[in-house]
Amino acid sequence: MSMHDNYFTWHHVVARFLFAAFLVFGTYNPFGFSFFDWATSSDANMIIPKIFVGLLLIMAYRLVLVSSFLALGITGSLLLGATIVALLATLIQFGLVPLSVQATQIIFPLGVAIFLGVGLSYSGIVQRVSRQTQANALRDSLL
Repeated sequence: MSMHDNYFTWHHVVARFLFAAFLVFGTYNPFGFSFFDWATSSDANMIIPKIFVGLLLIMAYRLVLVSSFLALGITGSLLLGATIVALLATLIQFGLVPLSVQATQIIFPLGVAIFLGVGLSYSGIVQRVSRQTQANALRDSLL
């Protein structure tokens, strides 16, 4: 394995954010194309598929939340959450995002997706910044 195989790039960060955004907005969005809208529809023939997809979503959220909280820790989670809230409040205060029910229905899930995307990427970013990956590869090549 070469040292370049362990690099964590921005492509990895983007992929993790897109996965988190797909998960969050696939669960609920104000456009009517989400699990929430499907699960609350009155189609009696789809109860078992709804339960199945709901269980898959629960497992996906458990994976993402546990991974994020393990990577960030309590302090990191609180700091990241506060930073996201401050960013969104700043965008609202400067009028870049309107303060309306429709905007809130997009802003809140976006904030959750950003939190989860950063949480999923945090360990890789720390390794990349601290050069831990290169040190591990060097150690492995010497053994």
